[in-house]
Amino acid sequence: MPAQDDPTLLLSRARELFVDSIEKRPNYTCLQTVARQRYLQTGSSTYRLSCADLADRSADLKSPLRLASIGRLRLNVAISAGREIFSWRGAQKFDANDLDRIIGDGTVGTGDFGSFITSIFGNDSATFRSLGNSKYSYNVSRELSHYTMRVARRLVTMGYEGTFRIDDSTGDLESLTVSVNDPPEGSGVCQVTTAIEFGRVPIGDGRFLLPRSSTLRMLDRAGDESVKRIQYSACREFSAESALRLDGGGPELATILPAAAPREIPKGLPVVVRLRGPIDLRTSFAGDPVDGVLEKPVRDRGAEVVSTGTPVRGRVMRMEERWVPSHFLVLGLKLDEIQLDGHWIPISLEWKPNTTGQDSKGQFRPRGPQIGPYPIERRRGIGPFLFSNRQQTVLGSKFQSHWKTD
Repeated sequence: MPAQDDPTLLLSRARELFVDSIEKRPNYTCLQTVARQRYLQTGSSTYRLSCADLADRSADLKSPLRLASIGRLRLNVAISAGREIFSWRGAQKFDANDLDRIIGDGTVGTGDFGSFITSIFGNDSATFRSLGNSKYSYNVSRELSHYTMRVARRLVTMGYEGTFRIDDSTGDLESLTVSVNDPPEGSGVCQVTTAIEFGRVPIGDGRFLLPRSSTLRMLDRAGDESVKRIQYSACREFSAESALRLDGGGPELATILPAAAPREIPKGLPVVVRLRGPIDLRTSFAGDPVDGVLEKPVRDRGAEVVSTGTPVRGRVMRMEERWVPSHFLVLGLKLDEIQLDGHWIPISLEWKPNTTGQDSKGQFRPRGPQIGPYPIERRRGIGPFLFSNRQQTVLGSKFQSHWKTD
């Protein structure tokens, strides 16, 4: 009997293909384009519902949810020795195993690049059942699971279940869902669901099974829902002996420059930065680079420490559109490098709200860092700027931000 006609044979062949593709793929990196959405319940009745009732509500077209925010970001993820390592797009190195460390608050999740495949199909932890038409269900008990959630600074293991579909002509995995319907107590979450679409992607000299897109949904106990959608692209191989160039080019050997003697910049000095390139609040992403120059000299007790026009650079750290409590746009900036004596060196800047109102040369009137009951940005060194959605949405060379050396 052909494998495609026998669900057991098809599953057995497919499991070997899945794991083989994971084990043989080289070290590689992909670009993640992420959209994060937050939905809030609009009534008070959901606070009295159980997690089971809230989960059932997802199928109700009259569900009392409203879109509260959309955030956009781009990241690079590198897969090396089976581990996922992250960086902002264009960063010179991968340096974070913890995604929270990079993107701050919001819905996050990992495991798309093989952890789920290895755990479900690479050992005997899962039980399977054919649903017909090359579709299967599976279940992994908590005792055999490696799926964890951070709760109160500790990792708690969770059991999970889901479905997957196999291409009966090739044996490849087409799609996979992962559902946790009983998250741990104290997590504040009722349900976590991940849906991943797969395909063969050329990397180096081969074609390997990789995710093309994924959607992570989290339903909390207040009835609110967070959704993270990811598109994967620009996957390519890299060598551990090469420095990654992540701005669209391939791997190339690092150029070693003479180390610059660090210049001491005293703390607490005011810094005013003017943008050198545009930021479009409608199309930019968190992770995009930012270039600017000093609008005024940095002075210490009257003496010039750094001159006007000195280049600085950093990154967009937050790019969101919010509808609660009103409709506005959020930009988070971090400036962390300055060019001195021909070398880029780190600089630590703390954002200062411009309490004098809109600068005479500014295009916009940034509002405060907090709106409603919650602060917009908690991470140190990031300046939050809020804009009305009715204002012009392209920040140009007239836009200034105020900081102090830290």
